[in-house]
Amino acid sequence: MKKLATLLLALALVLSLLAVPAMAEDTAAAGVLSYLNMTDSEYDASYASAEALNAYNSGMGWLFEHGYLQLMYDISSPAPQYRTVFYDTIDALLMALNVGDVKYITDIPQTTGQYLCAQNDALSPLFLYDRDKIETDGGFAMDCFGMSGAGYSFMMKADNTALRDDFNAVIAEMKADGTLNELVQKHIFAAIAGEEIAPIELDHAEGRETIKVAVTGSLPPMDYVAADGTFAGFNTAMLAEIGRRLDRNIEIVQVDSLGRAAALASGTVDAVFWTRINPDAPSKTADGKALTNEEFKAALAESHPEYTEEQLEIMSVVADGSDARAIAQGDIPESTIVTDPYFTDAFVTIALKSSLGQ
Repeated sequence: MKKLATLLLALALVLSLLAVPAMAEDTAAAGVLSYLNMTDSEYDASYASAEALNAYNSGMGWLFEHGYLQLMYDISSPAPQYRTVFYDTIDALLMALNVGDVKYITDIPQTTGQYLCAQNDALSPLFLYDRDKIETDGGFAMDCFGMSGAGYSFMMKADNTALRDDFNAVIAEMKADGTLNELVQKHIFAAIAGEEIAPIELDHAEGRETIKVAVTGSLPPMDYVAADGTFAGFNTAMLAEIGRRLDRNIEIVQVDSLGRAAALASGTVDAVFWTRINPDAPSKTADGKALTNEEFKAALAESHPEYTEEQLEIMSVVADGSDARAIAQGDIPESTIVTDPYFTDAFVTIALKSSLGQ
């Protein structure tokens, strides 16, 4: 019974911070990095339905119960719900948190949350996914992690399929030969562990085609720009490797987060870094026809014979209540395409320790 009570309290907390229904204007707020095609009120509505809450309850509840999702502080009562407020940069989010304009920063990639907390001892994540355990065990745990996460990709104009395909080929090569994992360890997890984020030198040669890529610096240590304007971090290292393999020069252009789509549409850049919920996440439609719950479970059982009946039911509920494709459109401009993801992360919430009673 004690374990069940703890689970219910944990889910109340997690769900209230991943699904924050609109509240009165004088209610405390949770800060989120701005979406391009969605207001903060629309964002609230996307996550506030009973179906969405039930979906998160099912998937994340299983992860918590089986030790893949860990609470980082003691809970004595369920957390209240907060209205969302959008901010355009991570610096603006942190300032709002420090001055009390928001109580939480939520919908933030776990690695970014871990890096920010490592840099500032006054901050704490409320919960963390055990990434090592999830990746080691794989299977259903990894599937749940992917459903609650976002993929890091490059976005291009819809008619630039040749560049998308070139990037995809290099991403596949880097996954296969282990280079991608080396970059992840060196430029993400080493930075979280305290190693300095070093500048990355991009190779340039006369006569080579140049690819211009926009970065914002809003998601350290992945998308990172130092205080002096130097480009560094995982994404810059990723670009340096892509440029070498494609035999092309890479030119990085810093833009504001909300300026990425405009820079791409105007031709100022050829590609931008992008990370949000995967629009290709599983859904309950096949060939445009909605499946019943039982039809979906039957199809899932055929494609995943290793799933237990409980796991089939969980995925069925998640697919029923979590319209990942629709939510993803809130941050994907029209007439764009994205590469295959080169890194996947789940969303977490961070707060000031003092506001958590620590």
